[in-house]
Amino acid sequence: MSAATPEWDRLTGVSAMVDVLRGQEGIDDDDEIHDLKPLAGDALPEWVRRLGTQEGWRTLHGEAVLTRVAGAHPDGSCAASETLSVFGYTGYAYFDDLVSNAACTLRGLGADQVTSRVLRLPPVKWAVAVRAEGVATLGGRRMWLRQNNYLAGSMQTDAGRLIVHTVMVEDAVRQHRAEDVAILCDAVHEGFFASLNPSGAQNR
Repeated sequence: MSAATPEWDRLTGVSAMVDVLRGQEGIDDDDEIHDLKPLAGDALPEWVRRLGTQEGWRTLHGEAVLTRVAGAHPDGSCAASETLSVFGYTGYAYFDDLVSNAACTLRGLGADQVTSRVLRLPPVKWAVAVRAEGVATLGGRRMWLRQNNYLAGSMQTDAGRLIVHTVMVEDAVRQHRAEDVAILCDAVHEGFFASLNPSGAQNR
């Protein structure tokens, strides 16, 4: 899939889950979300900065989105890609909205075979992880997509976190890339899991 397609821009830009959080800004004087913004560079959590690059993949350097691709085609498109975006905020989100909108980005892209579920996390207040999967036609190719959204709320200023992790693979080579997908997703999940502390804020 080429980086020039509108679908790619939507996946590597602002996730629909970000819109869900922005919709919760200012709706409750005590619990509202404040100052939702993308993080980059030294502002990223340490565990994100420590993430390695899977063998056979290459990193594309961007301002606030980590992108890695594999399986280059002659036209410049790729058979597989991974994007990781991190946002900071103050406050906490409403659980029901997050779970019910887990697949909102995929549905917005016209995906079918869509499924969603809650992922395992420690029993920490204001923390949740949701996964959505589906298949969509993007850039003229059938692509299998997995998007994991991780959230950890905090009343400490700017300590809340939203991590949007998307892996996209050509459906025809999905089985061939299954091990890569598992490694990439496990690394992010385990990093977020380990970063949660008993107070519900996330370690920087």
